[in-house]
Amino acid sequence: MKKIRLTIFLLLMLISPYAMAQNKLVVYLNDGSSATFPLQENPEITFAGENFKVISSTATIELPRSDVKDFRFEKGEDTAIEQLAKDNTSITSEGDNIIIAGLADNSVVKVFNTSGQTVVKTRATGSNCSISLSRLTNGIYIINYNNKSIKILKK
Repeated sequence: MKKIRLTIFLLLMLISPYAMAQNKLVVYLNDGSSATFPLQENPEITFAGENFKVISSTATIELPRSDVKDFRFEKGEDTAIEQLAKDNTSITSEGDNIIIAGLADNSVVKVFNTSGQTVVKTRATGSNCSISLSRLTNGIYIINYNNKSIKILKK
């Protein structure tokens, strides 16, 4: 009995540093894009019917399971503050248009509603991307690009 307890204790000691080193949940999609959730936001993963859903304190995504390639807990290189400092993109609004500048050519930009459904999907041309919000109803939306997400409010 003592050997079993000792073995379990040693296994837990070996696993603990690995588990503590992970600081984000990354959801990889079949289209090559991904969504990242810091573990300090307590992301919750659920499977409801044919949907895959991640809910965190700042964002929610809900997608068909067939769109999700993989999800993993990973160690991030930078903190969110360091990533923002390195981010060369800029976001401006002109009427019902959101303009994102400083993207890599052909970058995927998606807009999600609060239910996690993709309502706009486009690609950057050159280093810019323009998203028209004119067809969307008033509310909160999440724009995802380069593994970054921002929330916007359309009035």
